Amino acid sequence: MTRASLPLANRGIVLVTTLILLLIMSVLGISALRATTLEERMSGNWRDRNLALQAAEAGLRAGERFIGPLTVAPTPHAYPCSADQTCEVFDPADSSKRPTEDGLMSANAADRDEWAEQSREYDRNDDGRDMPGVAALPRHLIEHRGHIRDHLVTGFGSAHETGRDQYRITARGTGQTAVARSVLQSLYIKRYN
Repeated sequence: MTRASLPLANRGIVLVTTLILLLIMSVLGISALRATTLEERMSGNWRDRNLALQAAEAGLRAGERFIGPLTVAPTPHAYPCSADQTCEVFDPADSSKRPTEDGLMSANAADRDEWAEQSREYDRNDDGRDMPGVAALPRHLIEHRGHIRDHLVTGFGSAHETGRDQYRITARGTGQTAVARSVLQSLYIKRYN
């Protein structure tokens, strides 16, 4: 059949059908591209969050490594620490502020900055590991939470007072970006006597 013999109504139908198929394929391609972009962002956010969690874990372990080898209980200081002291352990009972609740968990940025100044930065020399890929090194803060006596009897005096000291270690880690943050806490109980 020649072009002249086709009915007038059938002329151009191939062009219209091809344009419709091209439009459908374009919509499918764009939606696949958007889905791929979304999945890439999700995996990047997951990686960022995972790095923040691992950094906070490293901060916790650094705090536990500080307390672990001690043979004598460290002297807890009031929070915030004065400039003339080196404070490793804080005593919330002797402080005007509670380090974690009033500092790190505060809605006020100045309180969070103060917590960061008072906390100890992760030192790779503690365990020989670097923290590659994080926006900032993790930080930890140790609070003395009290002494748990081994007995209920009173009146023996401090020379016979046996028990365990309880510490709360709070660590903050960041991921690849400073937006991804993770805060972890652990309780560490240590016997000195």
